[in-house]
Amino acid sequence: MGGHHKVVEKVPSQFVRRIGDWFKEGANNTLIILGTDRAKPDGPASVDDGLGHIDAEEKGKGTGTITIVAGRKDNDGGELDLSQDDSLIYLSMKTEADKNLGLEEIPVDVNAVEHTGPSAIMKSDAVRIVYRKEIKISVEDGSNYIYMDGDYMNISLNDKVKVLLDSTDEGDAKIWIGENLIDVAGSGEITVTAEDTTVKAKSGGEIKVGQLSAALEELIGIITGTGAIISQTGNLGAPVPMNPQLITELNQWTQKWIAGENFIKMDG
Repeated sequence: MGGHHKVVEKVPSQFVRRIGDWFKEGANNTLIILGTDRAKPDGPASVDDGLGHIDAEEKGKGTGTITIVAGRKDNDGGELDLSQDDSLIYLSMKTEADKNLGLEEIPVDVNAVEHTGPSAIMKSDAVRIVYRKEIKISVEDGSNYIYMDGDYMNISLNDKVKVLLDSTDEGDAKIWIGENLIDVAGSGEITVTAEDTTVKAKSGGEIKVGQLSAALEELIGIITGTGAIISQTGNLGAPVPMNPQLITELNQWTQKWIAGENFIKMDG
């Protein structure tokens, strides 16, 4: 009959509210606050921290905040601590979200933005978002988004960079950078489509896609000594007499690389 008995455990000091706050503390270290913004980057946030106190800009107006915490740390004043409290949800009309979470330098390699304004924050050791059918994470105008369902994952950045991953039996992966496309088919065949693209090898070598057709034609002419013809689509033209060993080597080489004016295809 353990369900009829209270779970007794040590909890932090009672939360110190601001005038105007409404809060409710549970017996097992849980807390809900209806108040104003009260956060700081490191350590416990007192009544004088954040943007929601009377001495802040606009005297704290426009910073209404709902805070739900499970697992406050036992600091001297029983205060909130975004850096240490176990699990929290923080919904605010106005807060310095990135500064308070120590995320000012993210993202990297672009102009970092410290967001101050309406924010929804969730923090814990493990965060799970589970969807039954589909999920979409998007900016308000839909220009940048991540979409997932049971078979597909689609990422779009202003329609300039797009990624499509398909996990069906006929699945493939496509990456668009502007009008240029990298297509990895389920069979393992890779197609690169671009007007003027350089494909670089890990070792540092590179192939200029738009020049491959002419290069192959020249190579075959040198090997055969007869000026064998290669078409613009990269397919060999009519066969010409040449050394059988050279024919074998050339066929093996062209099976690995079939080049056209705008693409490289590889299989096997």
